[in-house]
Amino acid sequence: MHMKVSRSFAVTLLLASIMPLSACVSTSRPIKNFPRIAPLALAQTDENVAKNDALQSLLRVDDTISITIAREPTLSLENVRIGQDGTIDVPYIGQMTAAGRTPRALAQQIEADLRKNYLSDPHVSINVNQYASHTVVVEGAVGAPGQVTYTSGTTLLTVIAKSGGPTRIAKLNQIAIFRTTRGERQVALFDLGKVRSGEQPDPLLEPGDQVIVGFSGMKQAWQDLLQAAPVFAMFYRL
Repeated sequence: MHMKVSRSFAVTLLLASIMPLSACVSTSRPIKNFPRIAPLALAQTDENVAKNDALQSLLRVDDTISITIAREPTLSLENVRIGQDGTIDVPYIGQMTAAGRTPRALAQQIEADLRKNYLSDPHVSINVNQYASHTVVVEGAVGAPGQVTYTSGTTLLTVIAKSGGPTRIAKLNQIAIFRTTRGERQVALFDLGKVRSGEQPDPLLEPGDQVIVGFSGMKQAWQDLLQAAPVFAMFYRL
């Protein structure tokens, strides 16, 4: 008996970033008609590398920073974790947005706010104690699945190599990259053999990306998605 799996149910399963990839018997049909969106930066051009350099310098949720205000030790903060809402609390200023800004831009905003409300000539410096969010997760048929530290210029081939490479059961034409941009979940499919040969770009990754390497025994919902994207190397909205 054939059993249909609704798109919403399948996507719910797919978006769980730590969901185990295990075998499951099913005859559900592939999900079709993903809405295509404009392609994101993939190739390693100077422009795209510069964009990723800028991304790497941005503060994100769960990063930990220190805020030093010259000659004002009582206002300085040693370890401040950026909250899930992207904000921090600063003395005499209150809650302010940190995520999505560079450390220098945040320091300048703190200086401006302190100048208006408390100090005549504040000098603020910010150091990043820990980029907790600068990782890429690799799952599926690789030798050592888990988190890989993101650095500028990190590509698909880089993170797969750092994860022990594909195993013998890996389906090299079913490599998926999941990405969230402005709150929107997206997926792109790649053929690792074609990436290695230069037929497809070795895509630049971004902090927070999730890479899934497919294999025949993985859950049917994952197989449905990995088989559904009609065009390789193009991001689609889930």
